[in-house]
Amino acid sequence: MSRLLLSLKLPVFRNRLTRPCMAVSSIGMRFLRFVIAFFLLPAIAAEALSIYSLMPSMLTLSFPYLSKEMLAVIGGYCLLILFFFFIPIPISIYVFGHELTHAVWGFLTGSKVGRIHISSNGGYCTVSDPGMFTTLAPYFVPFYLVVLLLIKVIAGIWLPLEDYALWWLVGVGVTYGFHFVYTVKMLVEVEQPDVREYGHFFSYTLIVLFNLLILGAGLVFITGTSFLDFGAKLLESLAVSYCYCFNQILSGVVWLWKVLVNLI
Repeated sequence: MSRLLLSLKLPVFRNRLTRPCMAVSSIGMRFLRFVIAFFLLPAIAAEALSIYSLMPSMLTLSFPYLSKEMLAVIGGYCLLILFFFFIPIPISIYVFGHELTHAVWGFLTGSKVGRIHISSNGGYCTVSDPGMFTTLAPYFVPFYLVVLLLIKVIAGIWLPLEDYALWWLVGVGVTYGFHFVYTVKMLVEVEQPDVREYGHFFSYTLIVLFNLLILGAGLVFITGTSFLDFGAKLLESLAVSYCYCFNQILSGVVWLWKVLVNLI
């Protein structure tokens, strides 16, 4: 059984911890992934519309015009930003979460997990036959937010946590902000082998798609909106988005046909 090295490259040592050469995907498979990613773009727009529909449940009529739950989350996010710029968080903390996400996802999908290496210079995780989601999971799964959720669930069995609800939401803002800021930093500053494996367009499309889905689910939970209502809105937005794109493509094809007919 083959073993692949899922690695995280950091901008400070760009030539270290690279992934071994792997079989190049066929042109047909790359084209198929491109087509799939292209047809997923309207779904991203639909997710954005559904998240936007949650805005009324985040707002209040009086200053500061945001619910206390949203203020707590935003406060946590701002706290993370302050640390990011003024008190840099050791990059090994991000590397730990990144590589452990590879390992956990690989284990849950039946792969064998080998050595995990974590340092301030980067990291890697050896996984047998990793699938697409094992490879890309660290870019859309907020590892430390999941850890925080597990801690809350376990602690809630023995301790009354209702009085600390806003502090928990501050933690949500910090951990999700950590995921968002450092994921963008890693993707922007250096090309990642994980992303290159499935092609940039396809990988980035999936990363955005699942990040928005997780963000939407989180906002539904924070605002107290019904998941059924959000699901119905998402389905409606999907239908609107795909119908709009289909009509635009059809109009383009008709216009092109008329141009060709006139030329002939």
